[in-house]
Amino acid sequence: MLVRAKHAVLSLARRAGYEILKQSDPRLSAIRSQAPACAAEITLDAALDALRDHAGNERFAARILDTVLRLAVEPHHNSLFWGDRLLTLDKSAAFRSDPRFAAAMKGVSSDTGATQYASPDGISWRLNTLVWAARTALHTPGDFVECGVYKGDMSWVVTELVDLADAGRTFYLYDTYEGFSPQYSSEDDFPLAPQFFHIAHRGYNSPELYDSVRNRFSEKPYVKVIKGVVPDILREIAPDRISFLHIDMNSPAPEVGALELLFERVSPGGVVILDDYGWFLHTKQKDADDRFMSDHGHEILELPTGQGLLIKHDPCLGRETLGPGRIVAEQTPSDTRPVSAAPDDQQWKIVLRPLDPLVDESQLEVQAPVTMESIQRLLSSAAYNDIIRPYFSDYPAMSLMYHNCRAFIYGLVRMCKPERVAEIGTYFAGTTEVFARALWENGRGVVYTTDPFGAERGPAVIRQWPAALQEIVRFSADDSMWFLNRVGRSDELFDIILVDGNHEYESASFDLSAAAKIMRPGGVIIMDNAEQTGPFEASRQFLAENPEWRELGTCIADFDPSNPFALPRSSIPETSFIVLQAPFAFTIGSKLRAWGDKAVPSAPQSPGFILKLPLQRCSGRLHFQAIYRGFSGDVRTAEELKKHGSIMIALNNEERTIEYQFDEPMISEVFAKSYPHCHHTFEVELFWQADTGSGPLTLAGIPRPK
Repeated sequence: MLVRAKHAVLSLARRAGYEILKQSDPRLSAIRSQAPACAAEITLDAALDALRDHAGNERFAARILDTVLRLAVEPHHNSLFWGDRLLTLDKSAAFRSDPRFAAAMKGVSSDTGATQYASPDGISWRLNTLVWAARTALHTPGDFVECGVYKGDMSWVVTELVDLADAGRTFYLYDTYEGFSPQYSSEDDFPLAPQFFHIAHRGYNSPELYDSVRNRFSEKPYVKVIKGVVPDILREIAPDRISFLHIDMNSPAPEVGALELLFERVSPGGVVILDDYGWFLHTKQKDADDRFMSDHGHEILELPTGQGLLIKHDPCLGRETLGPGRIVAEQTPSDTRPVSAAPDDQQWKIVLRPLDPLVDESQLEVQAPVTMESIQRLLSSAAYNDIIRPYFSDYPAMSLMYHNCRAFIYGLVRMCKPERVAEIGTYFAGTTEVFARALWENGRGVVYTTDPFGAERGPAVIRQWPAALQEIVRFSADDSMWFLNRVGRSDELFDIILVDGNHEYESASFDLSAAAKIMRPGGVIIMDNAEQTGPFEASRQFLAENPEWRELGTCIADFDPSNPFALPRSSIPETSFIVLQAPFAFTIGSKLRAWGDKAVPSAPQSPGFILKLPLQRCSGRLHFQAIYRGFSGDVRTAEELKKHGSIMIALNNEERTIEYQFDEPMISEVFAKSYPHCHHTFEVELFWQADTGSGPLTLAGIPRPK
């Protein structure tokens, strides 16, 4: 047995660079001219010593290991996977025998550029993980996103093996295609090997890279190759719903920045893959990812491939963290996202009509913003009376809303083609379905809906709809305060909001006031149940306090104090609606105005803000209070920086953009101490002190940071 062992070790030594080793090691050079049979003369210990000594050289050690695996290990096992620094024994790795997978692999490089080993299986296990994630994501509404593309190998394999075109999904590929951005990345990201930053940057920075990736996917029109710095580019263009998110940024700040902007858009059941998560070189990145997901109530699974895997929680199941310090109890979903699948919805079974176009666009007038005149033309049109009203006369069957109300909502959405719609009070999602069908026929738009008592009921109903309708809906089970605050934190405003929640005056008044803050100029708020005192009086008082708003109709104007409960009362005949239209610009008068704080990119300081003033004639002094707030990643540290001041404004039938620069910028200590693990918000509060004889000041948009 000892002789056989000596032969085996010497054979390994010979094959593991023996021709190199024997030139420098006298213990092996003595057998240079001897036949293999003489190998038994060398002791087992001497051969092992030779291997051990030369294993100190990284290149020799790699050759030794590769040879041992091939000659001494693999023959004794059913399967051996060796690639991407991942070694497995007796695992099937069945994807290697899949002809389609093998064909896709031929189109990519399996070399990571950072291995001295033979790595015969390359990064195939990593790629197989991505393919599994992509196939799984097809069961969830949303598009595909990859941040960190390089040559596009990983996304190429996904598109070769997953039919995204047939599924109607778009694949967004984001990269600078010029290496790391110095704004977000540096050698400090790699404390264990700072030189990696420069090596990787040189590899990623190729002038032909962008065009090469574009050409590679030129015959796949569903793939969008987008050049820009992550996360900045994500603020300009990103899908509203995501089912597959692959992040491969190799740097903590842009990776977390991407998560901050995209994670809330990931549908429940959507898959997130973090390519660098488990690699020892990227420990700072892993720590940053873990903190982010902990704050959002999720946990990342570290895979042997070095990837991190996460399945987005279904908001209707278990507990979920909404962010720092807020955890929602059982069965209380927190976010406005598409609805995912569930095994049993029989309790909420509905009767569903086929998803077919109801009215051709040529049969309806298209007008936005809507006017009372255009509404009257809609109500008198043949399409409305002969098609729309009969269709919704008994459908959806579970809807509590009067059928003419459903017909009006459908017609209004088709007429003004909104991008963003919100509904307070989902119940059995009957009105939600009306919104969704109209938006689907328009070919654009999303409806956000909430019901604090519908965590099970709402999603169970929506899941029965066709996938095309499900993708249009964002359901949550929040109260209206949290819901309106959350959807209002986006820079995007709403075109239509239906308030049909708690009908007590105080609740209806709050919902109306909060909804008004996030309306697009010229957008409409529909207050349902005008026959009830709460919604009616809330609308009446709101118009009295906000004269720049107007009713599309005469319900409020016709109110008779001598007969206060006279019916019917509604803005739209044969409905229970009061329809209120937002002003076409934001008016600042002798009332303090604030729009709430908005999340902004974290920066070391806040230098000022920008106001856009449309054509007008006015003069006076605009007083402001700017507030820059910073929060550390663990939210244990917070700051609030304020600047007060005023601006003299005189406009004589002219427009102007004011870029106001603070005398001294507001400097963030949180940024200095916690970057990149921090976030910031910005808010401007205004008051207009008009000169004698001047009217209010009008803004073209909400003030924004400079």
